[in-house]
Amino acid sequence: MTIFTAHARKRCQQRGIPLCRVAQLLHLADIDKPAAKGCRQISVSRMVASTAGESSLVGITIIEAGDGALLTVKHQTRRRLGWRYPSGHRGHIVRKSR
Repeated sequence: MTIFTAHARKRCQQRGIPLCRVAQLLHLADIDKPAAKGCRQISVSRMVASTAGESSLVGITIIEAGDGALLTVKHQTRRRLGWRYPSGHRGHIVRKSR
């Protein structure tokens, strides 16, 4: 059973991603990257989505906590990673103002 936080439910509604799509994404997910503070960034590759006939799942990313609760759902608009959820190999660099 998947546990959605209140934040994740709200973001799904705001971003137009139905909860059934999130369940399909979790079922087909093949990309699992480490994210900040022990979380995981879960998504589906284009190849897996095309073989399953679910091309609409490409570009949706789920952030899951270490205990399995879904923290947020987002559209991955660019290939580069956001500073809040790095994949572990690169940290966020803060530029100090002068």
